[in-house]
Amino acid sequence: MSLSEARHDPASARGRVVEPFGPSSLIWRYLGDVRYQVGARVATTLQVMHPAIGASVADPDLSVFFTEPIARVRRSTPLIMGVVYDGKASHDTADELRRRHEGVKGVDENGKRYHALDPEVFYWAHATFVYLLFASIEHFHARQPTPAELERLYQECCDWYRLYGLSGRPMPADLAGFRAYLDRMIADELTATETALRGKAMFGNPRTIPQDEMPDWLWRIVAPPAFGFVNFVSRGLMPPLVRDKMDYPWTDADQRRFRRVAWVLRTILPKLPRRLRYGTEARRAFQRSGWPSR
Repeated sequence: MSLSEARHDPASARGRVVEPFGPSSLIWRYLGDVRYQVGARVATTLQVMHPAIGASVADPDLSVFFTEPIARVRRSTPLIMGVVYDGKASHDTADELRRRHEGVKGVDENGKRYHALDPEVFYWAHATFVYLLFASIEHFHARQPTPAELERLYQECCDWYRLYGLSGRPMPADLAGFRAYLDRMIADELTATETALRGKAMFGNPRTIPQDEMPDWLWRIVAPPAFGFVNFVSRGLMPPLVRDKMDYPWTDADQRRFRRVAWVLRTILPKLPRRLRYGTEARRAFQRSGWPSR
């Protein structure tokens, strides 16, 4: 979308007021780190526990979540990460992701009409990524950001959302407000929707996940340990009330195992070459514009 076209699209025009991110930003340092990705099921679970998002994901006319889950991730991840890492093209990436949600609307399981671009809905989807970002930093990074750095990172996450050009009405002004917002949403709004329970069952038995990545016989060997690890880490990162609502067991032994896994991620991953520590979109951005500054 050109600048002239953006002027005729209010959301795009608002998003283009925000400067794209670069190597000096904290979000560049943390979002593309593979330690963020290992807990990705947290964000997915939190999203589909929202009645509106759960309803849209369950609708086969709107989503391929249950028929092509791996392919869906392969298509959506570059866009989501690209809003942060695409540099000058970030505005176009944000526009494209927003446009893909324009026709996502319907009625949720409570009989309430929804639209994906309703700021209350779209911001919640964004908030789940922000929650995962802060949780992964807290548990998987040895060097903890200072309170000032955490606040700066949160403000960058606000700019990440602003790039979409949607109303910032539901977005808390600071990190303390964001944490209070999360607590309220989890306590009062999120439920074990039919979609969330279907997702729990599907990812809990990864041999049944539809995929076109490899022969079925190989998938049946590879998928259980890989998804078993991701599922376990994700449960460890979940707020306790989310685990309770979704009926995910979590014992003292699980907590001790999670602490050991977190220690390994904190200790071993930083020693790996940088090209192995970051996802594709982040690496491309670093090669283009420079590695994150410390």
